[in-house]
Amino acid sequence: IYGHTFGMAGIINVAATSLMLHHQRLAPTANHVTPDPECDYDHVAEGPRDTEIDLAVSLSFAFGSQTSVMALEHA
Repeated sequence: IYGHTFGMAGIINVAATSLMLHHQRLAPTANHVTPDPECDYDHVAEGPRDTEIDLAVSLSFAFGSQTSVMALEHA
């Protein structure tokens, strides 16, 4: 876990997403302990999860309403 990296935040997000695609493993959500029972969502909280990933979307939001989106596909 790291603090805000300003201009590097987007590329760090893309690098992490690329590694998950390459290794076919989802990283857990940091500090996620108790899911909301009303939110029907498959949280990855207990640790990394092996799975089949074909496509991933990396979203990065920055100060001043700057947003970047990159779709990555497993080769």
